[in-house]
Amino acid sequence: MAPQQRSFTCGHWFLLALVTLCIYMLFLALFSSLLYRNKITVDSYYHSSLGETQPRNYTLSFLSSDMLFKPRYKLVKKQCRKYISDDTSPFSPTLVSSLPPSLLRGDSNISVIDLSLGLVNVVLVKTIKTGGSTVGGILRQIANYRGMGGVSTSEWLPETEPFVYANHHTIDYFLEEAPPVSLSNLYISWVRHPVDRCMSFHYFVRSKGMALRGELGPACLRRVGHVPTIPLSQTAYMTAKTAHCHNHMHSFMSPKVLRDRLDRSHASSASSSSTSTTVYNASAVLDYYTFVGVQDRFLESVLILQKKLSLSLPEILFLSSKKAGESGCLVAHPPFAEEREDIRRYVRSEEWRRRNSYDYALYEEAVRRLDLEITNYGAARFAEELNLFKMLMREVVEKCGQHAYREGKLDCFWSDHGCGHKCIACQYFSTMGPSNF
Repeated sequence: MAPQQRSFTCGHWFLLALVTLCIYMLFLALFSSLLYRNKITVDSYYHSSLGETQPRNYTLSFLSSDMLFKPRYKLVKKQCRKYISDDTSPFSPTLVSSLPPSLLRGDSNISVIDLSLGLVNVVLVKTIKTGGSTVGGILRQIANYRGMGGVSTSEWLPETEPFVYANHHTIDYFLEEAPPVSLSNLYISWVRHPVDRCMSFHYFVRSKGMALRGELGPACLRRVGHVPTIPLSQTAYMTAKTAHCHNHMHSFMSPKVLRDRLDRSHASSASSSSTSTTVYNASAVLDYYTFVGVQDRFLESVLILQKKLSLSLPEILFLSSKKAGESGCLVAHPPFAEEREDIRRYVRSEEWRRRNSYDYALYEEAVRRLDLEITNYGAARFAEELNLFKMLMREVVEKCGQHAYREGKLDCFWSDHGCGHKCIACQYFSTMGPSNF
């Protein structure tokens, strides 16, 4: 009797299709792993001992996807050999062990939003010569860890929401001109004492003049080539009604609706016989912002920013983008006390104060609010954390300072924003391990 031939049933065909689909998905997964080998999302790291109750999502764009399948500490050491040596601890073990959970995690009673929820875009209203490039680097670093868009571009890209934007624009651009976005914008800005800001810009302009004359080399011309040329002496520059030394921060930070209201008030006062003066409402301006930092209290401002946005420690470690005299391209300028007598006399005059009255009001209000945030957080607790943060920042500069901005260096997020970020991350994770993130 001939053996019966077995035919494929529906069940056989279904099983074959299932096996084929599984093989296809496995191939796709392996292909994706190779394609995105240099990008990894680290999910759901938390330590109950540190009071962390919700998982956080971060992106470390320069660590291999193999990190998912290998011991994390050894892999980080292997990937980061460019930045650290195998026989030394990046940060002081004594310092690291003394860091409180509130500094590691940014836990705070003054927090206003958790960025890990992905509900907002982070927008820097970047004024000139207030430390904005360094702040921009910090914000890009935050976005990089959290998988937000805009990390390595100067473009306004609504399609990458939530995103970070950190380039020179007035707040009016974001309120009235920028392409619409679906999420809310969280505005951050930075201020500086009007005298220091004006003098800093003057020496920045001088750097371009020296570069044009060939005194600083071709690399420096590329570095400061975008700076406007202002053919004025120092005295003429400061006394002229230029945008850079005449209520500059006000022109960038104050929304048009408030500036128009101020102009109408001025016009009304001028047309009436009243001798009353118009009061500038700096508080109303700063109310548009989630936080406004103070350049001459930079580390204090960064630490309060951490608390307000619930940021973890590696997100706020940074190298300065511009430090006059150190890069060889920026003219070092003397302390104000060593400036010429006519300059010092002018900035003490009523004319100078009147021309920059709005900037002074913004600066003083930002300082007042910073002090208030510190008080609300707890002055003694903040002072302790600030001291530890300063010590850690000194180690960041010592270990990673050579990776700060230099012409031709690519270890930055964009331009001179966030330079040395890979070194900083390697130092931190090799000491702390991702589980402390």
